[in-house]
Amino acid sequence: MKCDFLQLAVCTNPEAPTDGQHVAPMTCRGCEHYKGQARGLGDRVHTVLSATGVHQVVRTVVGKCGGCAARRQALNEKFPSSANGGIDETPKES
Repeated sequence: MKCDFLQLAVCTNPEAPTDGQHVAPMTCRGCEHYKGQARGLGDRVHTVLSATGVHQVVRTVVGKCGGCAARRQALNEKFPSSANGGIDETPKES
């Protein structure tokens, strides 16, 4: 899966801490700024929460949430997207 911000191994997202720097191939796997095809359930939950405004309300009330990206990555790893674009409902062993 490719992040829309990844151009020739350089992160072009101005909000990402790696903006304008070369990134390792797996860096996008856990990036909270990832924008591209859903990698799993975590990305789908993030999309719904962003679209409904919940994500922005939480950021306004709580500030920068350090756990959001970790939960998103954990859900992506536990329930990755399947080959047909859906969610693989068989949880992966930790």
